[in-house]
Amino acid sequence: MPNERWVFTETEIRQLAMTPQSQRDTLPKFNSLDEFLCALPEISDEDDKSDEDDNKWEQTPLIAYRNSSLSNRWADGTVGIPDELRELADDVQTYSTLDGGDYATVWLDVACDSQGNLVELLEPLWIIRVKNDWHLFDLNAGHQVAGPFTTERQARLVRRSMDKGASDAKTIP
Repeated sequence: MPNERWVFTETEIRQLAMTPQSQRDTLPKFNSLDEFLCALPEISDEDDKSDEDDNKWEQTPLIAYRNSSLSNRWADGTVGIPDELRELADDVQTYSTLDGGDYATVWLDVACDSQGNLVELLEPLWIIRVKNDWHLFDLNAGHQVAGPFTTERQARLVRRSMDKGASDAKTIP
């Protein structure tokens, strides 16, 4: 099973946290080739006298995949992305959904099958704020494992005690 680094929206993380494993078939399937918009950083070069067509990439996002690879398409359907723009896109850490309604900023290591479908998250314990309390969720199982806690610090301490090898707690406010 290959391991990859994928991007998720906070909404998707919350869905995984709140949906038990037995009901996961109601969620959209997560695949390494799910498409997102990748807006390139603007280059401010006052000496650049290029015409407007050459600078369209500053306004038009690229299509990128959940696994951070780029397609060969612009969001407007135009095919062909120059290599120098691909290099710029490598540094982009924030994607958005195709409708632009949600940002994808949460990067996670995952295991996927040979077709690129999500099998499991490799860092499944997450602290998520629900109303005024903090809860510890196992995203692979889709249920709360501890909480509620009145402070995020309490939730972090419990998470560390449950998973000695874990990096610092992943949190969704």
